[in-house]
Amino acid sequence: VKCDEEPETRASLIARFDKLLKGMDELCFGKKRSIGATTLGIELVRDGDRFMVKRKNMSVYARDMSIPSAHAQSRDWFEIFYDSQYSPPKPFIFVVQWMVCSSVHLTNFRVKLARIVEDSGFRITRLPIAQLFPQPAPMAVWSKERETNFDRLAFHAPRMVRLPEGLSPHQKQRLYPKLLDCWLGPMLNFVLIFCCAHRDFKVGGVPDPTAAVVQQQNIQLFQRLKGWVLSHHLGFCIIALREEHIHFYDNRLVWADARDSAALYERNAAIHELWSKFLSS
Repeated sequence: VKCDEEPETRASLIARFDKLLKGMDELCFGKKRSIGATTLGIELVRDGDRFMVKRKNMSVYARDMSIPSAHAQSRDWFEIFYDSQYSPPKPFIFVVQWMVCSSVHLTNFRVKLARIVEDSGFRITRLPIAQLFPQPAPMAVWSKERETNFDRLAFHAPRMVRLPEGLSPHQKQRLYPKLLDCWLGPMLNFVLIFCCAHRDFKVGGVPDPTAAVVQQQNIQLFQRLKGWVLSHHLGFCIIALREEHIHFYDNRLVWADARDSAALYERNAAIHELWSKFLSS
């Protein structure tokens, strides 16, 4: 969720997000609020003095939601994962995952959530989970090429820009902030969504005893890499800044809502223009 208006005071953004939270609490727990004060429990950082964001989660049941399809006998539910706090002007991460929820409930939830967000003066930017956090491929096909060690979508492979070779640690410490400052500026208008100071979440593959080559046993594969991940403010693309290179991903969801060839052509042109600006920046 990102602000959709001109820069304004922190207090004003906090007030608008507080209105958004009340709408989300009513949407998720409206039919059960009379029993107890169930809320998402999101903190509002009014002074900008806290930076550590944790992930929270909560189960949302269709029978408790304020949507047209909700009924008391429903056993449908889904899980939401979200940031523990909101500190403007940073984006707010909100994820919905489900296995046993009817599409009619999910559609009603998404439509009403979008209305609440828009009425509060914010915007929902959709990010593809399969591009951000792909699942590992079978260990038998692992190689030194990291991109093929994950089940990524072949039609949305990233463009890679290699950083200059032979940079000292001091030169890298000066280069990374300059790149981030450029991408966060008004020319490209990206927002920072994730960062990590070290590799994490090592993948433990199961070797294939029938494989002729056991080369994959010497490969260490991590799902989280050191660096920064940024998104365009409209979600057109994603940038991953790593230690040795930059990945530029076209957001595959950009084309999901294109209902005709004219809209598709317009979005292709927008991404091409953004890629040109990215190279020239």
